[in-house]
Amino acid sequence: MKLTMPKAVSEKLDELDALVTDHPLEIPVKECAKFLGMSQDSLRRAIEVGNCPFALGWQQAGKANRGFQIPTAPFYLWYTQCAAFRGVQG
Repeated sequence: MKLTMPKAVSEKLDELDALVTDHPLEIPVKECAKFLGMSQDSLRRAIEVGNCPFALGWQQAGKANRGFQIPTAPFYLWYTQCAAFRGVQG
């Protein structure tokens, strides 16, 4: 029995490829939230409570605003569960 990748999965991986191509170093919160199908506020909250191992969030002492950063490589590796590198030998 030969397994093939479902079209919906293939399309989502194409969308991921476009996202990391457009943002090779850091993915804006707005773009990441859109890709994940959630609101920006929900993504920021998930980052704040530590549910996003691919992202950084901070607040400077005495400041009201918060900062968020989503480095591209950790996000890609988290989303793909490093599947792209399984079996790769150096």
